[in-house]
Amino acid sequence: LSLSGRGVSSGGWTSLVAPFDLVATSPRLDDSAATGASPSVIASGDLRYVGFTSTAPQLVAAGSDPATAGSGSVGIGIAVDGEWSSLGTNTIPVIDTDIDGDGTPDLETIIWKYSADMDFTTVETYEIVESGGGLALGALLDLSPVNGLWADLDTSVFDSNVVVAPITLDAVGITQGDTPTFQVYTVSTYASDPSGVLDAVPPFTVDPFAPTTWFDGGVADALWYLDADGVELTVHRAEGAGDGSLLLLHTHNGAASRAEVVEVSATRAATTTTELSVAGATTETGTQTLTASVAPAEATGSVRFLDGSTELGTAPVEGGTATLEASLGVGEHSLSAEYLPASAAFLASTSAAVTWSVTARATSTTRAWAPAVISSRATPWVTVMVRSTSRPTGTVTVSEGGTVLADTRIVPLGTTGVAVVRLPRLSAGVHHLTVQYEGSTTVAPSSTSVDLQVVAFGRH
Repeated sequence: LSLSGRGVSSGGWTSLVAPFDLVATSPRLDDSAATGASPSVIASGDLRYVGFTSTAPQLVAAGSDPATAGSGSVGIGIAVDGEWSSLGTNTIPVIDTDIDGDGTPDLETIIWKYSADMDFTTVETYEIVESGGGLALGALLDLSPVNGLWADLDTSVFDSNVVVAPITLDAVGITQGDTPTFQVYTVSTYASDPSGVLDAVPPFTVDPFAPTTWFDGGVADALWYLDADGVELTVHRAEGAGDGSLLLLHTHNGAASRAEVVEVSATRAATTTTELSVAGATTETGTQTLTASVAPAEATGSVRFLDGSTELGTAPVEGGTATLEASLGVGEHSLSAEYLPASAAFLASTSAAVTWSVTARATSTTRAWAPAVISSRATPWVTVMVRSTSRPTGTVTVSEGGTVLADTRIVPLGTTGVAVVRLPRLSAGVHHLTVQYEGSTTVAPSSTSVDLQVVAFGRH
Protein backbone atom coordinates (compact mmCIF):
# COMPACT_ATOMS: atom_id res chain seq x y z
CA LEU A 1 0.00 0.00 0.00
CA SER A 2 1.75 3.18 -1.20
CA LEU A 3 0.85 6.52 0.37
CA SER A 4 0.95 9.78 -1.54
CA GLY A 5 0.30 13.38 -0.60
CA ARG A 6 1.80 16.01 1.69
CA GLY A 7 2.62 15.03 5.24
CA VAL A 8 3.06 17.20 8.33
CA SER A 9 6.15 17.10 10.52
CA SER A 10 6.72 20.44 12.20
CA GLY A 11 6.44 22.05 15.65
CA GLY A 12 5.48 18.83 17.41
CA TRP A 13 2.80 18.00 14.84
CA THR A 14 3.30 14.79 12.91
CA SER A 15 0.84 13.30 10.46
CA LEU A 16 0.06 9.67 11.20
CA VAL A 17 -2.08 7.02 9.54
CA ALA A 18 -3.76 3.97 11.07
CA PRO A 19 -4.75 1.23 8.59
CA PHE A 20 -7.59 -1.23 9.23
CA ASP A 21 -9.69 -3.88 7.61
CA LEU A 22 -13.06 -2.18 7.04
CA VAL A 23 -15.49 -4.37 8.99
CA ALA A 24 -18.62 -2.22 9.34
CA THR A 25 -20.28 0.86 7.85
CA SER A 26 -23.30 2.91 8.88
CA PRO A 27 -25.42 5.37 6.87
CA ARG A 28 -25.65 8.99 7.96
CA LEU A 29 -28.34 9.54 10.62
CA ASP A 30 -31.43 11.34 9.36
CA ASP A 31 -32.34 14.84 10.54
CA SER A 32 -34.78 13.55 13.16
CA ALA A 33 -31.88 12.29 15.26
CA ALA A 34 -30.92 15.91 16.02
CA THR A 35 -34.37 16.96 17.22
CA GLY A 36 -33.95 18.81 20.49
CA ALA A 37 -30.17 18.52 20.38
CA SER A 38 -27.27 20.26 18.74
CA PRO A 39 -26.75 18.89 15.21
CA SER A 40 -22.98 19.06 15.73
CA VAL A 41 -23.19 16.86 18.83
CA ILE A 42 -25.32 14.33 17.00
CA ALA A 43 -22.94 14.35 14.01
CA SER A 44 -19.99 13.69 16.33
CA GLY A 45 -21.64 10.43 17.36
CA ASP A 46 -22.96 9.48 13.92
CA LEU A 47 -20.89 6.37 13.08
CA ARG A 48 -19.82 6.01 9.46
CA TYR A 49 -16.94 3.51 9.39
CA VAL A 50 -15.44 0.96 11.78
CA GLY A 51 -12.19 -0.89 11.14
CA PHE A 52 -10.29 -3.73 12.81
CA THR A 53 -6.61 -4.57 13.01
CA SER A 54 -4.33 -6.69 15.18
CA THR A 55 -0.64 -6.54 15.97
CA ALA A 56 -0.48 -10.23 16.97
CA PRO A 57 0.61 -11.37 13.46
CA GLN A 58 3.27 -8.63 13.39
CA LEU A 59 4.87 -10.01 16.54
CA VAL A 60 4.79 -13.57 15.21
CA ALA A 61 6.36 -12.45 11.91
CA ALA A 62 9.07 -10.62 13.85
CA GLY A 63 9.90 -13.80 15.78
CA SER A 64 8.79 -12.46 19.15
CA ASP A 65 8.02 -14.85 21.99
CA PRO A 66 4.50 -14.16 23.33
CA ALA A 67 5.66 -15.34 26.76
CA THR A 68 8.03 -12.38 27.02
CA ALA A 69 6.81 -9.85 24.44
CA GLY A 70 3.08 -10.40 24.92
CA SER A 71 0.47 -11.33 22.34
CA GLY A 72 -0.04 -7.77 21.05
CA SER A 73 -3.11 -5.60 20.74
CA VAL A 74 -6.18 -5.18 18.63
CA GLY A 75 -7.15 -1.77 17.34
CA ILE A 76 -10.71 -0.64 16.65
CA GLY A 77 -10.76 2.31 14.26
CA ILE A 78 -13.81 4.58 14.42
CA ALA A 79 -14.84 7.38 12.06
CA VAL A 80 -17.90 9.55 12.69
CA ASP A 81 -19.71 12.01 10.46
CA GLY A 82 -18.90 15.23 12.30
CA GLU A 83 -16.12 16.53 14.50
CA TRP A 84 -16.26 16.41 18.25
CA SER A 85 -14.99 19.42 20.17
CA SER A 86 -13.65 17.21 22.93
CA LEU A 87 -13.84 13.43 22.68
CA GLY A 88 -15.22 11.53 25.64
CA THR A 89 -17.60 14.15 27.06
CA ASN A 90 -20.79 14.77 25.12
CA THR A 91 -20.04 11.84 22.80
CA ILE A 92 -18.59 8.58 24.10
CA PRO A 93 -17.67 5.66 21.80
CA VAL A 94 -18.20 2.22 23.37
CA ILE A 95 -17.07 -1.26 22.28
CA ASP A 96 -18.66 -4.40 23.73
CA THR A 97 -16.74 -7.66 23.30
CA ASP A 98 -18.22 -11.16 23.49
CA ILE A 99 -15.21 -13.46 23.80
CA ASP A 100 -16.90 -16.84 24.24
CA GLY A 101 -19.69 -16.38 21.71
CA ASP A 102 -22.57 -16.87 24.16
CA GLY A 103 -24.32 -13.68 23.06
CA THR A 104 -23.50 -11.77 26.25
CA PRO A 105 -20.63 -9.27 26.27
CA ASP A 106 -17.68 -10.13 28.50
CA LEU A 107 -15.90 -6.79 28.14
CA GLU A 108 -16.83 -3.15 27.67
CA THR A 109 -14.33 -0.65 26.29
CA ILE A 110 -15.11 3.03 26.79
CA ILE A 111 -13.40 6.06 25.26
CA TRP A 112 -13.86 8.91 27.75
CA LYS A 113 -12.11 11.40 29.99
CA TYR A 114 -9.88 9.88 32.63
CA SER A 115 -11.53 12.06 35.25
CA ALA A 116 -13.85 15.04 35.38
CA ASP A 117 -11.06 17.39 36.42
CA MET A 118 -8.42 16.11 33.97
CA ASP A 119 -8.54 16.79 30.25
CA PHE A 120 -6.99 13.45 29.33
CA THR A 121 -8.87 10.95 27.15
CA THR A 122 -8.35 7.24 27.79
CA VAL A 123 -9.47 3.90 26.43
CA GLU A 124 -10.58 1.79 29.38
CA THR A 125 -11.68 -1.86 29.17
CA TYR A 126 -13.74 -3.31 32.00
CA GLU A 127 -14.93 -6.78 32.82
CA ILE A 128 -18.73 -7.09 32.59
CA VAL A 129 -20.30 -8.83 35.57
CA GLU A 130 -23.80 -9.78 36.63
CA SER A 131 -25.30 -7.44 39.16
CA GLY A 132 -28.84 -7.20 40.48
CA GLY A 133 -30.25 -9.32 37.70
CA GLY A 134 -28.50 -7.25 35.03
CA LEU A 135 -24.99 -6.43 33.82
CA ALA A 136 -22.57 -3.92 35.27
CA LEU A 137 -18.97 -2.82 34.90
CA GLY A 138 -16.57 -4.89 36.94
CA ALA A 139 -12.81 -4.67 37.33
CA LEU A 140 -10.71 -2.42 35.12
CA LEU A 141 -8.62 -4.78 32.96
CA ASP A 142 -6.84 -2.50 30.51
CA LEU A 143 -6.13 1.22 30.27
CA SER A 144 -4.49 2.92 27.31
CA PRO A 145 -4.28 6.51 26.11
CA VAL A 146 -6.68 7.27 23.30
CA ASN A 147 -5.17 6.31 19.94
CA GLY A 148 -2.52 4.41 21.91
CA LEU A 149 -0.49 7.64 22.11
CA TRP A 150 0.29 9.39 25.37
CA ALA A 151 -0.66 13.02 25.94
CA ASP A 152 2.86 14.28 25.32
CA LEU A 153 2.37 13.27 21.69
CA ASP A 154 0.01 14.71 19.12
CA THR A 155 -3.06 12.54 19.68
CA SER A 156 -5.48 14.65 17.61
CA VAL A 157 -8.48 14.16 19.89
CA PHE A 158 -9.74 17.72 19.59
CA ASP A 159 -11.78 18.84 16.58
CA SER A 160 -11.40 15.46 14.93
CA ASN A 161 -13.74 12.73 13.76
CA VAL A 162 -11.46 9.66 13.80
CA VAL A 163 -10.13 7.69 16.74
CA VAL A 164 -8.36 4.41 17.47
CA ALA A 165 -9.17 2.28 20.50
CA PRO A 166 -6.35 -0.16 21.42
CA ILE A 167 -7.16 -3.24 23.51
CA THR A 168 -4.30 -5.32 24.93
CA LEU A 169 -5.03 -8.99 24.26
CA ASP A 170 -3.27 -10.45 27.29
CA ALA A 171 -4.76 -7.88 29.67
CA VAL A 172 -8.36 -8.67 28.73
CA GLY A 173 -7.95 -12.45 28.43
CA ILE A 174 -8.28 -12.93 24.66
CA THR A 175 -6.10 -15.91 23.78
CA GLN A 176 -5.15 -18.01 20.78
CA GLY A 177 -8.23 -19.76 19.44
CA ASP A 178 -10.72 -17.10 20.58
CA THR A 179 -12.86 -15.46 17.90
CA PRO A 180 -14.52 -12.58 19.75
CA THR A 181 -17.51 -10.60 18.47
CA PHE A 182 -17.31 -6.81 18.74
CA GLN A 183 -20.21 -4.34 18.89
CA VAL A 184 -19.36 -0.65 18.38
CA TYR A 185 -21.77 2.13 19.29
CA THR A 186 -21.82 5.71 20.57
CA VAL A 187 -23.68 7.07 23.57
CA SER A 188 -24.63 10.65 24.39
CA THR A 189 -26.75 12.50 26.89
CA TYR A 190 -28.33 14.13 23.85
CA ALA A 191 -29.50 10.85 22.28
CA SER A 192 -33.24 10.57 21.73
CA ASP A 193 -33.19 6.86 22.66
CA PRO A 194 -33.73 6.34 26.42
CA SER A 195 -30.77 3.93 26.47
CA GLY A 196 -28.48 6.80 25.52
CA VAL A 197 -27.30 5.00 22.39
CA LEU A 198 -26.90 7.47 19.57
CA ASP A 199 -25.73 5.16 16.77
CA ALA A 200 -24.45 1.60 16.33
CA VAL A 201 -22.96 -0.62 13.62
CA PRO A 202 -23.66 -4.33 13.09
CA PRO A 203 -21.50 -6.64 15.25
CA PHE A 204 -18.51 -8.34 13.62
CA THR A 205 -16.54 -11.46 14.54
CA VAL A 206 -12.78 -11.74 13.97
CA ASP A 207 -9.77 -13.83 14.93
CA PRO A 208 -7.13 -11.47 16.37
CA PHE A 209 -4.42 -14.07 15.82
CA ALA A 210 -5.37 -14.82 12.20
CA PRO A 211 -7.22 -11.74 10.92
CA THR A 212 -8.40 -11.35 7.36
CA THR A 213 -5.98 -8.44 6.93
CA TRP A 214 -2.95 -7.24 8.84
CA PHE A 215 -0.31 -4.62 8.15
CA ASP A 216 3.46 -4.40 8.35
CA GLY A 217 5.41 -1.16 8.25
CA GLY A 218 8.69 -2.53 9.55
CA VAL A 219 7.84 -2.00 13.23
CA ALA A 220 6.29 -4.78 15.33
CA ASP A 221 3.27 -4.11 17.59
CA ALA A 222 2.35 -0.89 15.75
CA LEU A 223 -1.11 0.56 15.14
CA TRP A 224 0.10 3.88 13.67
CA TYR A 225 2.56 4.68 10.89
CA LEU A 226 4.08 7.84 9.45
CA ASP A 227 1.63 9.42 7.02
CA ALA A 228 3.91 10.88 4.36
CA ASP A 229 4.44 10.78 0.63
CA GLY A 230 6.19 7.60 -0.52
CA VAL A 231 5.58 5.59 2.66
CA GLU A 232 4.76 1.96 1.85
CA LEU A 233 2.90 -0.50 4.05
CA THR A 234 2.73 -4.22 3.38
CA VAL A 235 -0.84 -5.51 3.42
CA HIS A 236 -1.16 -9.20 4.31
CA ARG A 237 -4.47 -10.72 3.25
CA ALA A 238 -5.63 -14.17 4.30
CA GLU A 239 -5.61 -16.88 1.65
CA GLY A 240 -8.97 -17.07 -0.07
CA ALA A 241 -10.18 -13.76 1.41
CA GLY A 242 -10.84 -12.28 -2.03
CA ASP A 243 -11.78 -8.63 -2.53
CA GLY A 244 -12.35 -6.30 0.40
CA SER A 245 -11.96 -2.78 1.69
CA LEU A 246 -9.42 -1.04 3.89
CA LEU A 247 -10.06 1.89 6.20
CA LEU A 248 -7.25 4.42 6.59
CA LEU A 249 -7.53 7.01 9.34
CA HIS A 250 -5.37 10.10 8.66
CA THR A 251 -4.85 12.29 11.73
CA HIS A 252 -4.14 15.60 9.99
CA ASN A 253 -6.26 15.46 6.88
CA GLY A 254 -9.27 17.72 6.55
CA ALA A 255 -12.53 16.53 8.10
CA ALA A 256 -13.85 15.19 4.80
CA SER A 257 -10.77 13.05 4.11
CA ARG A 258 -9.60 11.83 7.50
CA ALA A 259 -11.38 8.53 6.89
CA GLU A 260 -10.34 7.00 3.57
CA VAL A 261 -11.77 3.77 2.19
CA VAL A 262 -9.46 1.85 -0.16
CA GLU A 263 -10.79 -1.05 -2.19
CA VAL A 264 -8.66 -4.21 -2.26
CA SER A 265 -8.77 -6.44 -5.31
CA ALA A 266 -7.44 -9.90 -4.58
CA THR A 267 -7.56 -12.83 -6.94
CA ARG A 268 -9.33 -15.62 -5.11
CA ALA A 269 -7.32 -18.82 -5.16
CA ALA A 270 -8.78 -21.44 -7.47
CA THR A 271 -9.98 -24.71 -5.99
CA THR A 272 -8.12 -27.80 -7.21
CA THR A 273 -8.80 -31.52 -7.21
CA THR A 274 -6.23 -34.28 -7.20
CA GLU A 275 -6.79 -37.88 -8.23
CA LEU A 276 -4.32 -40.74 -7.90
CA SER A 277 -3.97 -43.83 -10.06
CA VAL A 278 -1.52 -46.70 -9.48
CA ALA A 279 -0.27 -49.31 -11.94
CA GLY A 280 2.48 -51.91 -11.85
CA ALA A 281 3.66 -54.94 -9.94
CA THR A 282 1.70 -56.52 -7.13
CA THR A 283 4.58 -58.69 -5.95
CA GLU A 284 7.78 -57.72 -4.17
CA THR A 285 10.77 -56.22 -6.01
CA GLY A 286 8.50 -54.98 -8.76
CA THR A 287 7.88 -51.30 -9.49
CA GLN A 288 4.72 -49.24 -9.42
CA THR A 289 3.85 -46.07 -11.30
CA LEU A 290 1.94 -43.48 -9.28
CA THR A 291 0.19 -40.88 -11.43
CA ALA A 292 -1.50 -37.82 -9.94
CA SER A 293 -3.96 -35.87 -12.07
CA VAL A 294 -4.43 -32.27 -10.91
CA ALA A 295 -7.30 -30.11 -12.14
CA PRO A 296 -7.41 -27.49 -13.48
CA ALA A 297 -4.57 -28.35 -15.81
CA GLU A 298 -3.20 -24.80 -15.44
CA ALA A 299 -2.24 -25.49 -11.82
CA THR A 300 1.50 -25.35 -11.22
CA GLY A 301 3.56 -26.72 -8.38
CA SER A 302 4.42 -30.22 -7.24
CA VAL A 303 2.81 -33.37 -5.91
CA ARG A 304 3.92 -35.13 -2.77
CA PHE A 305 3.27 -38.88 -2.91
CA LEU A 306 2.59 -40.58 0.41
CA ASP A 307 2.35 -44.13 1.71
CA GLY A 308 0.30 -43.46 4.81
CA SER A 309 2.27 -40.64 6.41
CA THR A 310 5.59 -41.66 4.82
CA GLU A 311 6.72 -39.60 1.85
CA LEU A 312 7.68 -41.68 -1.18
CA GLY A 313 8.85 -38.70 -3.20
CA THR A 314 7.75 -35.57 -5.03
CA ALA A 315 7.30 -34.76 -8.69
CA PRO A 316 6.53 -31.54 -10.59
CA VAL A 317 3.10 -30.96 -12.07
CA GLU A 318 3.29 -30.65 -15.85
CA GLY A 319 0.13 -30.22 -17.84
CA GLY A 320 -1.97 -31.35 -14.91
CA THR A 321 0.02 -34.57 -14.30
CA ALA A 322 2.76 -35.67 -11.92
CA THR A 323 4.34 -39.14 -11.97
CA LEU A 324 6.53 -41.08 -9.57
CA GLU A 325 8.10 -44.53 -9.90
CA ALA A 326 8.17 -46.49 -6.65
CA SER A 327 9.07 -49.95 -5.40
CA LEU A 328 6.75 -50.88 -2.56
CA GLY A 329 7.53 -53.52 0.02
CA VAL A 330 5.43 -56.51 0.90
CA GLY A 331 2.14 -55.63 2.56
CA GLU A 332 -0.86 -53.35 2.14
CA HIS A 333 -0.25 -49.71 1.28
CA SER A 334 -2.51 -46.67 1.59
CA LEU A 335 -1.28 -44.34 -1.14
CA SER A 336 -2.26 -40.71 -1.63
CA ALA A 337 -1.13 -37.65 -3.56
CA GLU A 338 -0.94 -34.14 -2.09
CA TYR A 339 -0.88 -31.22 -4.52
CA LEU A 340 1.33 -28.33 -3.33
CA PRO A 341 0.65 -25.14 -5.34
CA ALA A 342 3.53 -23.02 -6.56
CA SER A 343 1.61 -19.78 -5.95
CA ALA A 344 -1.38 -18.37 -4.09
CA ALA A 345 -3.42 -18.61 -7.30
CA PHE A 346 -4.36 -22.21 -6.48
CA LEU A 347 -5.42 -24.03 -3.33
CA ALA A 348 -3.81 -27.27 -2.20
CA SER A 349 -5.73 -30.53 -2.49
CA THR A 350 -5.26 -34.18 -1.58
CA SER A 351 -6.44 -37.27 -3.41
CA ALA A 352 -8.51 -40.04 -1.94
CA ALA A 353 -6.41 -42.93 -0.65
CA VAL A 354 -5.70 -45.84 -3.02
CA THR A 355 -5.07 -49.24 -1.45
CA TRP A 356 -2.33 -51.28 -3.10
CA SER A 357 -1.27 -54.72 -1.91
CA VAL A 358 2.15 -56.24 -2.55
CA THR A 359 2.57 -59.95 -1.98
CA ALA A 360 5.74 -61.86 -1.30
CA ARG A 361 7.20 -63.98 -4.11
CA ALA A 362 6.81 -67.75 -4.02
CA THR A 363 9.80 -69.56 -2.53
CA SER A 364 11.98 -71.77 -4.71
CA THR A 365 14.40 -74.68 -4.33
CA THR A 366 17.36 -75.16 -6.62
CA ARG A 367 19.13 -78.47 -7.21
CA ALA A 368 22.12 -79.07 -9.48
CA TRP A 369 24.09 -82.04 -10.93
CA ALA A 370 27.46 -82.20 -12.61
CA PRO A 371 29.58 -85.08 -13.96
CA ALA A 372 31.60 -86.77 -11.23
CA VAL A 373 34.80 -86.54 -13.30
CA ILE A 374 35.47 -84.81 -16.59
CA SER A 375 38.52 -84.40 -18.77
CA SER A 376 40.19 -81.03 -19.03
CA ARG A 377 39.77 -81.38 -22.81
CA ALA A 378 35.94 -81.69 -22.48
CA THR A 379 33.32 -78.99 -22.07
CA PRO A 380 31.83 -79.22 -18.57
CA TRP A 381 28.17 -78.63 -17.81
CA VAL A 382 25.76 -78.36 -14.91
CA THR A 383 22.16 -79.52 -14.99
CA VAL A 384 19.82 -77.36 -12.89
CA MET A 385 16.26 -77.86 -11.66
CA VAL A 386 14.24 -75.15 -9.88
CA ARG A 387 11.05 -76.03 -8.10
CA SER A 388 8.41 -73.60 -6.74
CA THR A 389 4.67 -73.21 -6.17
CA SER A 390 4.65 -70.66 -9.00
CA ARG A 391 5.98 -70.88 -12.53
CA PRO A 392 9.74 -70.11 -12.35
CA THR A 393 11.28 -68.01 -15.09
CA GLY A 394 14.52 -66.13 -15.39
CA THR A 395 18.20 -66.96 -15.28
CA VAL A 396 20.50 -69.50 -13.64
CA THR A 397 24.09 -68.44 -12.94
CA VAL A 398 27.07 -70.69 -12.17
CA SER A 399 30.04 -69.12 -10.41
CA GLU A 400 33.21 -70.11 -8.62
CA GLY A 401 34.77 -68.02 -5.88
CA GLY A 402 32.55 -65.08 -6.81
CA THR A 403 33.46 -65.18 -10.49
CA VAL A 404 30.61 -65.92 -12.87
CA LEU A 405 31.50 -68.75 -15.23
CA ALA A 406 28.29 -68.92 -17.26
CA ASP A 407 24.53 -68.35 -17.16
CA THR A 408 21.49 -69.39 -19.11
CA ARG A 409 17.73 -69.05 -19.02
CA ILE A 410 15.70 -71.81 -17.48
CA VAL A 411 12.87 -73.53 -19.30
CA PRO A 412 9.69 -73.57 -17.19
CA LEU A 413 7.64 -76.75 -17.15
CA GLY A 414 4.68 -75.89 -14.95
CA THR A 415 6.04 -75.11 -11.49
CA THR A 416 9.43 -76.63 -12.31
CA GLY A 417 12.18 -75.06 -14.38
CA VAL A 418 15.15 -76.82 -15.91
CA ALA A 419 18.37 -75.63 -17.51
CA VAL A 420 21.68 -77.00 -18.73
CA VAL A 421 24.52 -74.55 -18.18
CA ARG A 422 27.60 -75.16 -20.34
CA LEU A 423 30.81 -73.95 -18.70
CA PRO A 424 34.15 -72.96 -20.16
CA ARG A 425 36.97 -75.49 -19.95
CA LEU A 426 38.34 -75.69 -16.44
CA SER A 427 41.76 -76.49 -15.06
CA ALA A 428 42.47 -79.83 -13.47
CA GLY A 429 41.30 -80.18 -9.90
CA VAL A 430 38.11 -80.04 -7.84
CA HIS A 431 35.90 -77.01 -8.53
CA HIS A 432 33.36 -75.92 -5.95
CA LEU A 433 30.58 -74.31 -7.97
CA THR A 434 27.69 -72.11 -6.75
CA VAL A 435 24.48 -72.41 -8.73
CA GLN A 436 22.17 -69.41 -8.28
CA TYR A 437 18.62 -69.09 -9.53
CA GLU A 438 18.20 -65.30 -9.82
CA GLY A 439 14.45 -65.30 -9.27
CA SER A 440 11.65 -63.46 -11.08
CA THR A 441 8.87 -61.06 -10.25
CA THR A 442 6.80 -63.95 -8.88
CA VAL A 443 9.41 -66.45 -7.62
CA ALA A 444 12.14 -65.73 -5.06
CA PRO A 445 15.76 -66.65 -5.77
CA SER A 446 17.50 -69.72 -4.34
CA SER A 447 20.89 -71.38 -4.67
CA THR A 448 22.81 -74.58 -4.19
CA SER A 449 26.36 -75.85 -4.71
CA VAL A 450 27.93 -78.71 -6.59
CA ASP A 451 31.48 -80.06 -6.96
CA LEU A 452 33.04 -80.84 -10.31
CA GLN A 453 36.33 -82.76 -10.63
CA VAL A 454 38.43 -82.08 -13.73
CA VAL A 455 41.34 -84.37 -14.60
CA ALA A 456 44.20 -83.60 -16.95
CA PHE A 457 43.87 -85.07 -20.42
CA GLY A 458 45.57 -88.51 -20.71
CA ARG A 459 45.55 -89.28 -17.01
CA HIS A 460 43.61 -92.24 -15.61
